[in-house]
Order: sequence, then C-alpha cells, then structure tokens
Amino acid sequence: MKSIAVVPALLALQLVAAAQEATWIETRFHRVHLRNGNFIDGQLVRQTPKLVTLDMRPSGEFSVRRDMIQRVEFVTMRSLKDPTPPPSRPAASELAVNPDAVKLPSGPAGVPTQPKDGPDAVSSFLGPAPARFTAEIKQAVEAALVAFMTAHPDTRRPLAPRLQEIGPEGIAYACWLCMRGRTIVQRSDIIDAIATFDLPEVMPTLLESAASNPDPRAREAAIQGLAKKGTPAAVAGIIKCLADVSGPIWNVAADELIKLAKTGGVNVEAIVAEMNATPYKGAFTQTLGKIGGDVALQALQALLREGTTADKVAALQGLMSFKRPEDGPAALEMLDNEDAQVRRQVCLFLGTVRYGPSVRGLIDTLADEDPGVGDNALWALRKISGQVNDKDPESWKDWWDKVGKVKFPPPGNE
Repeated sequence: MKSIAVVPALLALQLVAAAQEATWIETRFHRVHLRNGNFIDGQLVRQTPKLVTLDMRPSGEFSVRRDMIQRVEFVTMRSLKDPTPPPSRPAASELAVNPDAVKLPSGPAGVPTQPKDGPDAVSSFLGPAPARFTAEIKQAVEAALVAFMTAHPDTRRPLAPRLQEIGPEGIAYACWLCMRGRTIVQRSDIIDAIATFDLPEVMPTLLESAASNPDPRAREAAIQGLAKKGTPAAVAGIIKCLADVSGPIWNVAADELIKLAKTGGVNVEAIVAEMNATPYKGAFTQTLGKIGGDVALQALQALLREGTTADKVAALQGLMSFKRPEDGPAALEMLDNEDAQVRRQVCLFLGTVRYGPSVRGLIDTLADEDPGVGDNALWALRKISGQVNDKDPESWKDWWDKVGKVKFPPPGNE
C-alpha cells in the first residue's frame, strides 16, 4: 500500500461558545483512534476507502491510512471557561501496622499538599515559540512527533534519532516543547529523547522539567534523564526533588539517588545539607536510610537528638533501615508523645530494631486511646518477644511477670 504523505501538524481544536451559557466552552472535533492505542484529534476533511484526512490548523491537513485506524468518532466536550482551581491531593495515609507492607509517608500529619496536576496546570505553562525557531524547524519536529505517535509500538523507531536528523535547532525546539509547547505526544517521550543529547539546552530543560513541569510523568522522566547524566548539577537537581511532598515525585528521585549511590555517584553530604534546609524531611531521611553509611547514620542520629518532634519522626523513618537497637533509647523516650502518629511510628521503630528494654512500655501502650497505636504496639511486641498473644494487655502482663521481665528488663535494669 502506498505510504501516506504526512503533513507536519499540531493538534487544533475548534472552540465554539455555547449559545445559552456564556460561562461554558463547547469543543467539537473528530477523534481518529489508531490501532496502536493512540489517537489524533482534528476536523474531518474527507474520507476515502484508503485515507482519512483531518484539518489540523494552523499546521495544515494530515492523512491517516485506513489500515492504521480502529474507528473515527465525533466528540463534543464542554468545560468551564474559567474553571475553579482543582482540589488538593488527599493527605498522606497514616502509618500501617506492618511497616513492610507500605511505603511510609514523608512526614507527620499536616504536611501541605501541592495542587493537583492536570490540563489547566499544563495550559498555564503554554506560550508562543521563540522567534529563533523557523517554520521549517517547527514543521520538521512536528512531523517527527506525528510519525512517532502513529507508528506501532512494536516497530516504532525511537524519537531521539528522528530529532538528531533534524539537527541542533530541532533538538532545541523539542526542549522548548517539553515545558512551553502544546505537544501531540507525551512530554515524557520527548524528555526521554532529548536526555540522550549533550546540547546546551538539554540540561536546563531537564532541571526545569524535574522541578516544575505540570505533567508528573514528564517530571519523572526528567529525573530519570538527570540520573543518566550523572553530573554533579544533575544529581543536585534530583536531590531537590526530594522536597516534593506530593509523593510520587520524591519516590522516583529517591530510587534514582539510591541507585546512583551504589556506584559512588551521590554526595551524601549534599543530601544532608538539603535535608537540613527543608522543613519536611521524611523523603530525605528515608533516602539516607536506604543509602546507608556513616555520614547518613550520623546525620539521622543528630536529627533524632536535636530536631523538632516532626524531625524526630522523620529520623526514625530513616533509622529503621539501619535496624540498630542502640537507637532504641531515644525512640522509647517518645512513646508517650501526645501525637498519636508519633506514638505509632515509635512502636514501628522499636519493633523493627527489636529493642528489648521497650517491652514493658509497649505492653502499657496496648491500651492506647488510639487503636492504631495499640495495633502497632502489638506488632512490635510480637517482633521482639516471639510471642503470639493477642491484644489483651492482661495476658501480656501475665507473660511479663512470669518470663518477660527476666528476658527483657526495662531501661536501668539491664
């Protein structure tokens, strides 16, 4: 079958104001669903047994072969002209009874959440392309993106070589698209491609995308791209992403830093310095705990001694990875803290490091007014003692009087 001639194009949606409500915008367009799972939006111009052609102004017409198409549908969408800000993400979930079952939150309750990512957030980043990019460069990049998007995933040619053929200006334009342009492919796909190059525009684009791209998938791709670069500036950009309290981003940053640390590619002192300058330290402490080493251990111990209550909780989260009973006394002092979430974390820590002198205090904690604290205390008691008693404090006290106080004397009686 004769190949289609791809006209370089950007997606364009025809916006028609609804007649009855001036506060609503109605969008009407045709959506061509491709067999590879992607789709293309535009205004239907004509259909033939072999081709479907869309008007994708301002770039022109774009034709798709019939054998690539699953179906064509007419779409009508209505949206508010001035939408209200999206709701914030829900607060981080509370600590689980079993610390191995879930990832711990980055800090205690009250950590602010960031605005939800979405189309409105992306739209606020859009802007006109700089004058340096000629129409030929823009059309060539757009054609490469269309060809990449419409290709079958199993036989798709990577995007990076397509951009390399266009040249440095094409790569630079792709860098601009990552943050400021309206694209017809995922921004993460473009970032994956530009991260393979060493042009001057690439590193600033990766750093900016990792820090503030409104598309979370693009931020993740940028963090991974920075990890592949591995330069001090790139690693510093990843470290800053640990301060993102939204959750998914700092987890990606932490994973990349942990992998880099295994090959000596991370300055642990830099993580410590950034942690000390950040109000919410949970992501930093957990990353330091996974990286390990004397520098990380000393920083976490200092935070446990000298930090605020929230800092101490974060320090315990990191120190759990070291599993040092020697850190148990400082944790045990916090078992009667007025904050239930602190008490939960302390129980998890004591059980994880199997700090024997905490057994008597944990027995008293079984009857805590917060059921979750009691559940965590029970888990810790079972971990330390090897007993399988239920949550009944009396049965534990009976065991303590007969056996426990000899095997696990409280502090000062060891």
